[in-house]
Amino acid sequence: MDSRPSFGERAVIVQLDFGFDDLAEQLEEIRLLCLSAGALVCSEVYGRRHAPDPATYAGKGKIQEIEAEVLSHDADIVIFNHELSPAQERNLERIM
Repeated sequence: MDSRPSFGERAVIVQLDFGFDDLAEQLEEIRLLCLSAGALVCSEVYGRRHAPDPATYAGKGKIQEIEAEVLSHDADIVIFNHELSPAQERNLERIM
């Protein structure tokens, strides 16, 4: 019997690089977490920043790229592989 979950929501993963060494490990972990939760990763968005944007974590251009990926892949959810503040979550929900 296959123990993998059937896929439900289509997800876009967002990973920003702030210069840490374990980026590949972080990406693999979030992919596996999505799989175990039953989400199908349909796209991954990457970016580099010196520091998180206080309002949206990612900059305006990256947010537009994420929106385009959501639309082109008919994604249900966006998963940031980072801890967002409540204000950042609200701002992102309002924008997208």
